[in-house]
Amino acid sequence: MKVSGPIRLLIPALLVIGLSACGGADEASQAQPVDAVARVDGVAITSAMIDRHLQSRGRDPQQAEQREAALEELIRVQAVANKARREDQHLQPEVA
Repeated sequence: MKVSGPIRLLIPALLVIGLSACGGADEASQAQPVDAVARVDGVAITSAMIDRHLQSRGRDPQQAEQREAALEELIRVQAVANKARREDQHLQPEVA
């Protein structure tokens, strides 16, 4: 299956965010990243996440323009992931 267009760019970003969200502890007990460059609904986007995002696309993480574009993309993807997570919680059946 060949993936092209915006979906091709979205898949690695979702993987990066998904892997960074893996944890086990609730948000309140997790230490906040020191190098957070942005937060989306309380979820940190770190400099390391930007580096991985750029490296996965073969881009230079030292270029300011590319870092800014990657940050904007990660913010958008995190916002979509947060929204999906909220909507999914509303769809979960209540357990009595």
